[in-house]
Amino acid sequence: MGAPSQGRAAPPPAPTTLVRILGPVAVTVAGAEVALGSPKQRAVFAVLAMSSGHVVSTDRLVSELWGDDPPESAASTLQVYISRLRRSLGEDLGVPADEEAPRPRVLRRAPGYVLEVADDAVDARRFARLLADARAGLAVDPDAALRGLDEALALVSGAPLADVVELLGDAAVAEAARLAELVLLAREARLSALLSLGDAPTVATTASALVELHPFRESLHALLILALYRDGRQAEALAVYDRVRRRLDDELGVEPGRALRALHAQVLQHDLSLEQPGEPEARPAPVPRNRTLPEPVTALIGRDDELAQVAEALTRGRLVTVVGPGGIGKTRLVLEAARSRGDADGPWFVDLAGLEDGSLLLETVVTALAISGAHDAAGLADVLGGRRLVLVLDNCEQIAAEVARLVTLVLERCPDVRVLATSRQTLGVPGERVLELRTLASADAERLFVERATAVVPGWRPDPHERATLARVCRGLDDLPLAIELAAAQCRALSVDQLADQLGDRFALLSGGGANVRHASMSAAVGWSYDALSSDEKALFQVLSVFEGSFDLEGATAVAGGRSVLSTLLSLIDKSLVTALDGSPRRYRILETLRQYAALQRSDERTRAVRRQIVAWAANLADQTDAELRGPRSRQWMHRLEQDKDTVRAALSWSVDGPGERRAPDRPDEPDAPDEPDGPDAHDHAHLRIAVGMVWFWYRRGHVVEALRALESGPPTAQAVPDHLLIGRSIGVVLLRYLAGDYASLVGELGTAAGLAARTQDSSAKSYALSTIAFFEANLGPVEQAVHDARTALELARGVGSPQRAADALLALSTGHLRAGDLDEARARAAEGVAVAEDCGYSWCVVACEWVLAKAGIAAGDFAEPTRAAVARVIGISVGDRDLTSWVVGVVSAAYVLLRRGDVHSAAELAGIAHRQGRDIGYAPELMDPLDTAGYLSELTRRIADEHLTATYDAGRALDPADAFARVAELVPDGHALSSPARLG
Repeated sequence: MGAPSQGRAAPPPAPTTLVRILGPVAVTVAGAEVALGSPKQRAVFAVLAMSSGHVVSTDRLVSELWGDDPPESAASTLQVYISRLRRSLGEDLGVPADEEAPRPRVLRRAPGYVLEVADDAVDARRFARLLADARAGLAVDPDAALRGLDEALALVSGAPLADVVELLGDAAVAEAARLAELVLLAREARLSALLSLGDAPTVATTASALVELHPFRESLHALLILALYRDGRQAEALAVYDRVRRRLDDELGVEPGRALRALHAQVLQHDLSLEQPGEPEARPAPVPRNRTLPEPVTALIGRDDELAQVAEALTRGRLVTVVGPGGIGKTRLVLEAARSRGDADGPWFVDLAGLEDGSLLLETVVTALAISGAHDAAGLADVLGGRRLVLVLDNCEQIAAEVARLVTLVLERCPDVRVLATSRQTLGVPGERVLELRTLASADAERLFVERATAVVPGWRPDPHERATLARVCRGLDDLPLAIELAAAQCRALSVDQLADQLGDRFALLSGGGANVRHASMSAAVGWSYDALSSDEKALFQVLSVFEGSFDLEGATAVAGGRSVLSTLLSLIDKSLVTALDGSPRRYRILETLRQYAALQRSDERTRAVRRQIVAWAANLADQTDAELRGPRSRQWMHRLEQDKDTVRAALSWSVDGPGERRAPDRPDEPDAPDEPDGPDAHDHAHLRIAVGMVWFWYRRGHVVEALRALESGPPTAQAVPDHLLIGRSIGVVLLRYLAGDYASLVGELGTAAGLAARTQDSSAKSYALSTIAFFEANLGPVEQAVHDARTALELARGVGSPQRAADALLALSTGHLRAGDLDEARARAAEGVAVAEDCGYSWCVVACEWVLAKAGIAAGDFAEPTRAAVARVIGISVGDRDLTSWVVGVVSAAYVLLRRGDVHSAAELAGIAHRQGRDIGYAPELMDPLDTAGYLSELTRRIADEHLTATYDAGRALDPADAFARVAELVPDGHALSSPARLG
């Protein structure tokens, strides 16, 4: 061991501002992480960070992002990214700018931009300095060098520029490769320091993993050979040399270099110069090494974040249990995590998959660990008590109670033993850290498919069509690793198009997985978990799997017949058959593969019973929806309905076609079906109730086709239909045809609505009908009649005490005065509508009345602050409410106001944004509003052409939704303080 360092200067403290490129690109200031925005925007920042302190030309930035053939809008789009980065690095951090935490700044410097940041605040630069210092002092003071290298490697969070390198050009790719080489040099230097300090076992373990990743790197093989030799494992050292020699010859046609050949000769001769410096008796005795950790036959795809989480959890705690459904990759993950550790006496692997009798657990463990003489758990603990190791217990679920007891004893009596377990349910041991393994990221799932498919079809490379199809296959298989591997193996006989066609019969498709019985097919993987459930758990699992999307506790309870399901639901979550999603309140989901398995367990009769429950649940939900969407909880309900829309869509279909489904024949052990809904009216007019209740949601999200199909179809009924449903259906058709710009069909439906309104005694429904009729009368011509009908609607609304209906009437009344040319009265009634709507939380009507205020200002030729502020409020509230159609209308209006205020450039960009976002949801605002919006767009189009701003317009049109919302917030401020643009995804 080297002598203690004398007089070495302590490294400067880590900066409170840190720019990270040694991994995913990130910035932290005083512990707060900066949101850098979209991938392209992060890529811009990465290029600036690589050259921090030096100017990066605009041409280079464009070239790095778009290559040799950039779009015409590249310069404008780059300006958007730079502007957004400046804002993120400035006002959005939530911490004051001071000398303790100086913020990075993006500054304009001809001919481009520069990132101004302290030199030591960029992780790559700090890393390079620490590495240089450590390598220079390695021979003199390996202990100090090790500390410096550990500090340097702590800066590394993944592959350099990991999240943006694929978006960038050759220069960035080369820089990423250079940084990766520096990281590898640091890892090698760290191994050299450990070897100098006498820790040959750790070096051997770590170097063994590294040479698998870098099979032609001779310096790593030299470290591994020397470490094995010093650990008393000469035969293994020689075997390492033999393997690398053969691989170099077979794949590169070369011999090992001179240094590696010389080391080989020294090992053969037991050269004393290879011994650890110092007295032989002072060296630690070699420790017997584990031979039970299975070697993977394929590379691990993805899971970098999960590996890091397991490593951190094992550092913080001594029992980590990785849980998840069968086939999600738990075993593969823990093997990789265990292999990467450097524990002196491990890791050790115990496979419990075939063990059904818990009394045989101890025997299985001691046999796997090659321990003789441990006749009970206390004896095992005595043997392990002085060892430092990780014990991997795989597939614990079927004997979880016995595993928990054994693990508790080992942890209590063996302070340096850690346990890494896999299970489909938690063990419930005090101090247990649980990592719930989720399905693969989409890109990793596709990589896994391609890699496994090319193993059975050598030379296959998917073309663009096949790429799109295999992506669909992966999504259809829930991005579940085992399912993807089994599907890819079928590429010997089936094309990816055929695989996609077979997903409905996946349990026939996904078979032939090999010797592991539980993973030989998806049916076996899922069936093992299902068969272990209690009857109550099976019953609830079958019921919940009928939901088409995610569901909440309220929905689960309703569909289960109103009985409390919480304890059983928690048990299904614990056993990895139901996934709990983030958010409050929590929602839950069942993977499609698990849903299909559950469907195979249900009889037709049971399926029909559950579907009837879901139809009743959806109808009851819809009964609340219209009122909730016009009240203070509108935003929460828009979000809820977005999550429930798949199941509601299915319920609509079942209410028309009947709830039958082809399923497995009745099973004698099948749990009882849920109770039928209470009351004689549980299914009365269910289809119409759902369709009418969902109108307002569909309208605000722009789902015109789906909504009209639901409203204009439905089963015949012999029962009298309540007036409010008939009026709701008719008004719904009117509103959606208006949204689609179909005025020809709209006029006929208005007559139907007027007839219904004339005969009904339901004052609330009549007020709703008259308000809507008056709005369209104002826009279609009979303005005096519009004002009359709107006033009648207002009186009725006030009579029944409904502020929402009163707000609708005031909107119609203000529109009537606007069309009559009475702008002062239009403004007064619209302002009154805003006040009434705000008071009852009816945010959509606030937006609509603000739009009337903006229109009145524009009609008066007033483009000053009140008009601009009204437009800003339209946009800001619409974002928070996820109201896309109103947001698009607001953006068009804002563009026109800015045009008339002289800011033609911003107007052009906003017009492009409105066009793209409207097109993406199939919405054309000029068709919906031919009187005003069509005129705004016509003038905008003409001026954009006259001012040669087509490129600016195209830059706005090129923005994806997240960037578009952010850019509109920049160009039309103030209204966005009401809500967060990020909520519109």
